[in-house]
Amino acid sequence: MFSQISQSRPFRAAVGAVLAGGLVLGTSACSKSTTDIFYAPADGVRVALDTGIEVQNFMLISNGGGEAAVVGGAIKNRGTETNTATITADDGSFDFSVEIAGGQLANLTADNEPALTLPALAAQPGSTVPATLSDATGASTQIFIPVMDGTLEEFAPLVP
Repeated sequence: MFSQISQSRPFRAAVGAVLAGGLVLGTSACSKSTTDIFYAPADGVRVALDTGIEVQNFMLISNGGGEAAVVGGAIKNRGTETNTATITADDGSFDFSVEIAGGQLANLTADNEPALTLPALAAQPGSTVPATLSDATGASTQIFIPVMDGTLEEFAPLVP
């Protein structure tokens, strides 16, 4: 009697479905969750230092060619102590620092009001400016800051 049940078509289909489901669940449990991946879901760049300083949606907004540029984005201090974030262009064309209290965010373009404007930017829109992000502890990393212009409507009010 058991041999007749185990050889029936519906029984074999059910066993196959259970085995396939177990295989899918087993392999998905072993994979890394994509929500844990550090990325920038915006036009600007996102880079963090191990000390807790993090630039978010960071960009330069300008028509380029030597015209002024607005520094867009935010700088977050995830640490508990006040720290200073410094951005230095690799070519020496700009260097600025922002002091941020522990656990705070410095929004550089709140309500379309730029907090920091560079007097001139040679880089053209669509390019990136290589720079270094560092902090008061001496931690640093390379950052490539995208240059945006007023082509996208959300950046138009910020073009100097």
